[in-house]
Amino acid sequence: MSAACAWGYVRRSRIADGISYLPEEKRFEIKGSFAPLIIILCIFTVKYIHGAISALKPELTQTITFISIFAFFNGIFFGFFTARIALFWDVYRARSIEHTKENLTQSL
Repeated sequence: MSAACAWGYVRRSRIADGISYLPEEKRFEIKGSFAPLIIILCIFTVKYIHGAISALKPELTQTITFISIFAFFNGIFFGFFTARIALFWDVYRARSIEHTKENLTQSL
């Protein structure tokens, strides 16, 4: 469920406005943002806390609360990155179709 929430947020946000694909050069241009850095730092922090708790209090790792909390955060991170990949795919497909149409009209 948390992955779906993150997916929905990314898909509805204006992140796609900063992504463009250049088919001639076969590369993406992405406007700079601190969002990926913040997400990566959050992932590190959550994994660190998980590891520390697992080492210091291994009996806590068997509780439903512990499992639920870390599953929630991992779901958010998964949803964020998969939605971002889907945005790249959408931009790539749209631009590739435009590029193909341009080439077809020029060759006629």
